[in-house]
Amino acid sequence: MTLQPQKIDRALRERFRYSLPYPLAISYKRIGACPDDATRLMYALKTGEMIARLLGIIIVADLRRTGVAAAHPSEFGRRFGAPSFGTWLWILRESLGAMKEAGKTPFLKELPEFVHATSKHLEELVVVRNRFTHDGVPPDEWLQPRQLPQTCESATAALEQVLAALLFLADYQLVVVQPVEVVKKRNRPPRYVRKKIIMSGCADVFDHDKDESDEVCETAEALLIDASGAYLNLDPLILYSNEGTEERDVEGNKRELKTEIYDIFLYNGGKPTKRRYLACSKGGDLTSDDVEGGDAIEASFTELERMLGVPA
Repeated sequence: MTLQPQKIDRALRERFRYSLPYPLAISYKRIGACPDDATRLMYALKTGEMIARLLGIIIVADLRRTGVAAAHPSEFGRRFGAPSFGTWLWILRESLGAMKEAGKTPFLKELPEFVHATSKHLEELVVVRNRFTHDGVPPDEWLQPRQLPQTCESATAALEQVLAALLFLADYQLVVVQPVEVVKKRNRPPRYVRKKIIMSGCADVFDHDKDESDEVCETAEALLIDASGAYLNLDPLILYSNEGTEERDVEGNKRELKTEIYDIFLYNGGKPTKRRYLACSKGGDLTSDDVEGGDAIEASFTELERMLGVPA
């Protein structure tokens, strides 16, 4: 599959903001609010990295679903603890290769063609992003003033072509299902109902829905649901929490306080008992030892890494 360049117009940009999963939509929205080219470039690259992170998380969860081990378990374990933009793309490619070799179809059936078609654009973004993260050079220090607009424009154009190819994600729902509620009525058997929070588009107020459930589940879980109702469990790689922290000035002293803002948090590396998560919006910093149920999160990671063949 060859990526055919698409005309990116206002209608398509509206779809990026309101049809894609929240982590991508909110990140893309920020580009339009940036005051200058240097900031706009940084947020375009952050959005590219968020694409790689979300898809990398999805494919790791898919390895678990299909029972396929990581292609290079030792290397996977090392990289999984400190994932960068390029690392997430490596995890994505290698995991798709492992699934293909095992004869398994990805939950996102469009993913192999998408990766093949967009790899050039994504790698271009990685090269620019690495200049900032690895060399620690702000864009206005290694680019001449006249180069900034051109570099920003080309990076944003590459990103928007990737997002256009990724619009198949609008056919899937990223949701958080809340712990089951038992609804009892006189002379009737109990019903088990789970509230769904639908994480779509860039609005911070999410749509809610309710489903009947045959399962009695006491925890919240992030799921990716396709049109048939089949789902991929993304727990514990994606969390919905209000337990993030931020540094605040309290009577002249810096203190870490909980934000108490609910947000979507995506796994972002770390080590056992202290897994790091990246907030999509204003949720602050989060590690697994900050979260109620942190022991259960760690147990889930231990089981995931065991199944993937990562050496203990």
